[in-house]
Amino acid sequence: LTGELKIPDSVQSIGNSAFYNCSGLTGELKIPDSVQSIGNSAFYNCSGLISVTIGENVQTIGDEAFCQCSGLENVTIGNNVTSIGYEAFYGCSGLTEITIPNNVISIGEFAFYNCREAKEIKISESVTSIGYAAFGGCSALQSITLPFVGGSKDATEASSSTLFGYIFGRNSYDGGVFTEQYYNAHYYIPKNLTAVTIIGRNIIYGAFSYCIGLEKVTIGENVQTIGDFAFYGCSGLKFVYYKGTSDQWGKISIAEYNYYLFSATRYYFSEQDPYQNHTAKDGEQYWHYGNDGKPEVWTKKENQ
Repeated sequence: LTGELKIPDSVQSIGNSAFYNCSGLTGELKIPDSVQSIGNSAFYNCSGLISVTIGENVQTIGDEAFCQCSGLENVTIGNNVTSIGYEAFYGCSGLTEITIPNNVISIGEFAFYNCREAKEIKISESVTSIGYAAFGGCSALQSITLPFVGGSKDATEASSSTLFGYIFGRNSYDGGVFTEQYYNAHYYIPKNLTAVTIIGRNIIYGAFSYCIGLEKVTIGENVQTIGDFAFYGCSGLKFVYYKGTSDQWGKISIAEYNYYLFSATRYYFSEQDPYQNHTAKDGEQYWHYGNDGKPEVWTKKENQ
């Protein structure tokens, strides 16, 4: 097969290996809303595809479904997808941004491994499990938004799978920094990754231990506890953006040995300019989301 592939609206599922090794397929692929599942290796090594839009009724993306689609630059995942399989987008080295929408519950092991050009990853709050090394080899990664740290939203006891490095894995790659975390676990974390957002849940013991490249952390207002050693050894941490008020921050149970969390400059969230509307409190600093969706600090002007 060569050229653009057009899938009829009558198709309800795409079977295993349906277009396996069809490297001649090119351009944009639109999977219609009639499709409910994409099988294992369905588009394996369709390296000529540039853009994929996954329909709104697709629920599962199978193992290796788009593995080695190295020409893929953009993927839009439908809002009803609940699971992304093992190595589903492994080796999609052209992707520059990865967004996991609401309703996705699980992301398989190595799902986005070696997506080397991805600079930003956003994972929605609906996700409850992230497989080992799901984002390993993402060497260009600069920022990531996570609903929790580690592999499981429901984890209550610390282990090697509740550490930040778990989702990046133990295999070395160009642009990965060897990071020895707790439980004798060593992981390779992208060296360009300086900004992390944790939407909610608790941050368990040792979660970011020795992540020396971490400079900015955004902490959601639903975080209730931060465990011992959670930010131990994070000597590069400069800024903490808290998505709540100082009163809410004071109610978080923060355990011991988190020196760098407290030594970093902390900002509290304010959607409106607190200096202009006179809600700023003495000694506090504030932030909001800028037009690019990233934290931006409110600055007090001379006449305020």
